[in-house]
Amino acid sequence: MALSSQPRQIERIADKAKLSQKSLDPNIILLHAGTNDLNMSPPIDPEHAPDRLGALIDQLILDSPDAAILVAQIIHAANAKTEALIQIYDVDIARVVVRRAKAGCKVFLVDMRSITAADLVDGLHPTDAGYQKMADLWFKAIQEVSHKGWIKAPITSNPRRLYPAPRTSLPPVSLLLAMAASLVLVRAAAVPRP
Repeated sequence: MALSSQPRQIERIADKAKLSQKSLDPNIILLHAGTNDLNMSPPIDPEHAPDRLGALIDQLILDSPDAAILVAQIIHAANAKTEALIQIYDVDIARVVVRRAKAGCKVFLVDMRSITAADLVDGLHPTDAGYQKMADLWFKAIQEVSHKGWIKAPITSNPRRLYPAPRTSLPPVSLLLAMAASLVLVRAAAVPRP
């Protein structure tokens, strides 16, 4: 496939992460990356998207070695060509994550494939209900890695970084969330039990 002249979104996420990751010291990183690259016309380098995602994950591991990194298989798309690429990419995402997990890295696969085309507002991005489903899946994954002991309290000299934590048996968290082409930074005092 021909390469698009559009910017590679996975690399844009990597650039944004580099700018903020070290100063934020995240202890949880949520990553949902590749949708926009696969949806471009033509798609942006789909054959190497798993390698590019792997490089991004490796960068996250290097810059935040104590962080739990949760990597999502990307949600479905209404466009048949994009969906076909997503099906292949999601299988590759699992391989990328498992390879790093087997090497002892705190990298965890989050299956977002239950978000279907019916949950999309424009054929690519979720409706409010679709985002709620995604949030529920992220939350379940955070609970799973917390039970594995992967979430450590953030260490920081910035007293404004964490809010006072409510009483809970789960540790405080700060999140570095990368979804689609944007990097969203979220700080949470604690992961409450359901």
